[in-house]
Amino acid sequence: MRSPRRALADWFLRQITRPIRDYRRFVYNDLEKLKATIAPGDVVLVDGDQRVSQAVKYLTQSSWSHSALYIGDTLLRRDHETQARLQRRFGREARHLIVEALVAEGVVVSPLSKYIDFNIRICRPLRLRGEDRDAVIEYVLGRVGNRYDRRNF
Repeated sequence: MRSPRRALADWFLRQITRPIRDYRRFVYNDLEKLKATIAPGDVVLVDGDQRVSQAVKYLTQSSWSHSALYIGDTLLRRDHETQARLQRRFGREARHLIVEALVAEGVVVSPLSKYIDFNIRICRPLRLRGEDRDAVIEYVLGRVGNRYDRRNF
């Protein structure tokens, strides 16, 4: 049985992750052009469509409410079991993955195409050495499966 505190937290989470009705996309995103342009280590900024997205944008004074790290096909180059699991789960999209932290799910791997119908921006770090980029990607991949820290909600 859930505690009253846990039940309240779950209710609150459901409320803040509900989509807002009047989300407006400003530009059409071409998935094929995006895939041809984006590179591992790029940061994907997203203008989310949930209530919590509006709060994040207000509190941070930003146009963006969510970010993810593009890892591309990094995981496909791992062991055969990981490759097979990702291809079963994401199909052809397994070559274009991001790592993101979601309030309800924690740190997860998702396909880049997940945000194609949102306002997005790609940020590329300048003068980042390949070995530093790879270290950042490995660090982030080491966090997959971690829970989202909800204490500050």
